[in-house]
Amino acid sequence: MPIGETHETLAFHIEAVARGGIGGDDDSETKFYEPNSGEIITNFRIHEITRINPQGTSINVDYEPAGREYLTIESVDTKLNAEAQGLITEVFAQGEFKSKYDNVKTILQRAQTYNKRLKGVAEAEASSGENARIKADVYATVERVGTPDDLDSTAADLLRGTTVTKTVHFKDVKDNLGFRCVNHVVEGNTLKANDNKNSDRDPSVYYDLTVPKDTEVTFTVSVKTEAATDRSVKVGVWELSGDTKINQFSEKQNIDQDWKTFNASYKTTMDKSVLRAEIYWYENDATNTIIDLENTSVVYKKSF
Repeated sequence: MPIGETHETLAFHIEAVARGGIGGDDDSETKFYEPNSGEIITNFRIHEITRINPQGTSINVDYEPAGREYLTIESVDTKLNAEAQGLITEVFAQGEFKSKYDNVKTILQRAQTYNKRLKGVAEAEASSGENARIKADVYATVERVGTPDDLDSTAADLLRGTTVTKTVHFKDVKDNLGFRCVNHVVEGNTLKANDNKNSDRDPSVYYDLTVPKDTEVTFTVSVKTEAATDRSVKVGVWELSGDTKINQFSEKQNIDQDWKTFNASYKTTMDKSVLRAEIYWYENDATNTIIDLENTSVVYKKSF
C-alpha cells in the first residue's frame, strides 16, 4: 500500500455477557489491535451489534502507546541529500517535487503522533434474576506511513520525474575556488593568476561540486592574458571518485589580450562523484592569466 493510502479494517470483535443467577454475575473482555507494519491508526468507530440491559453494560475503546518504528522525515531528508548531492537546493525549488515532499512530510510527522494501538474493554454486570450483554465490532481507519525499509523507494518516488539545472558563476564561488598556482588575486569580477618560476606543474584554477550519476555538465571559461605572451590553455572537466579519475578536456587553445571563450562538456558516469571544472595554462612566468569570473560558469543538469 503506498504511503498516505488509507482504508478501514475490522480491528476486533468484543463481547461481554453476564447471566444473573443467585447473587448476580459480571463479565468483561479486553481486546487489543495493532495495525500492520508501517501503518498507523488515525480513527476508529464502534458498531454495536447487541446491547441488553444498558445500565449494566459498557464498551470503552481508546488509544495507548505502541512504541512502533516508522519511517521518519529526518531519514528521508538525509537520503535525498545523499542522492541529489550539490543539486539538492535546486531539487527543492521545483514546485511539483516540493508539493510531493510536503505531503510525505505531513504523513510521516503524523506517524509520531499516532504511534499507538487500540485497547477495547467490554463489561457486563447483571443483578440477581437479570441478564446483561454487550457485543460490538470495532473498526479502525489505518494509514500507510512506511517503515525504515521503505526509505530507498520513498526517496526514489519523490525524486522521480524531477529535472533540475544549476548554474554556478565563478564570481559567486570565488572563495571556494581551488588553485594550482603560486600567485592569484581577485580584482572585482576578474581573477589574475600566475605560477611564476614553478616549472614542475601546469598551473590551474578549479571548482569542485559533488553531483549524482548522469549529471550533464558544461564548463564555460572567458579568459585572456595580461600582456602579450605565448600562452595556451585547456578547459576541462574531471570526474573524481576515490582513485578513479575520468576527464574530458578541450584541445589546447592559444589566448592573447582579447577575451576568448572556451568550453568543455561531460556527463558523469559514477555515483556521487566530485565534478571538477578546471582551466589549465602551460607557462610558468609572471604574466597573469586573467579569468572573467562573471562569464565563467559551470552548468549542471540532472533528470532523476
